[in-house]
Amino acid sequence: MGSDDPSKWGIDDIGTNTSAFPTDPNMKTLYWYDTEGNFNFQSDNPYYVAPSYRYLAFYGEVGNSSPTFHEIELTLGTPLNGSSEIKYGVNDTGITFHESKAWEYGGSDYLTIMNGIKGWDNPNDPKRLQYNNVVNTNAIFWYMDMGSSVAAVNGGTYWTYNLADYAFTIGKLYGTNTNPADFADASLIANYEFVCELTKQTAS
Repeated sequence: MGSDDPSKWGIDDIGTNTSAFPTDPNMKTLYWYDTEGNFNFQSDNPYYVAPSYRYLAFYGEVGNSSPTFHEIELTLGTPLNGSSEIKYGVNDTGITFHESKAWEYGGSDYLTIMNGIKGWDNPNDPKRLQYNNVVNTNAIFWYMDMGSSVAAVNGGTYWTYNLADYAFTIGKLYGTNTNPADFADASLIANYEFVCELTKQTAS
């Protein structure tokens, strides 16, 4: 409580019973300093509540022109319907998948994002998801409407091609409670809030 003078931390010297710091009370990590302003240690906030999002979006970084996306599986810090996963056959009822913009495609079937098939199978099969002409593009490539808010997503895995010429090099998950269809450009990362890093797996 009190002012931002470290020597007065813990003292309500401004008589408002509030902090002078613009601190989010729902911080995941707490940072502790001494009265001289020197950093001492950090700790997890035991009262942290993970935000809930209805829309979860895949952010990918690409160094090639034609990356493929095979499958995604998410893990939950808080179980949903008795499971700590969202994947094909588990907590996937009602989820719909959408492009973030009108990309060019080698295959544009967004249903393959969560259909249990982690390999590419047949590159000539149109029932796959492959982008064209996106070299050096870092963006939100697609998003999913969960149907309702999902809290405490704390990790996940995505599958892409096992050759660098056709792979997403980095994947992250972002979220929002605003329908991305209402964004002027739903591929822009600035429209979303960071959720978690995604682990990359590859398959042919």
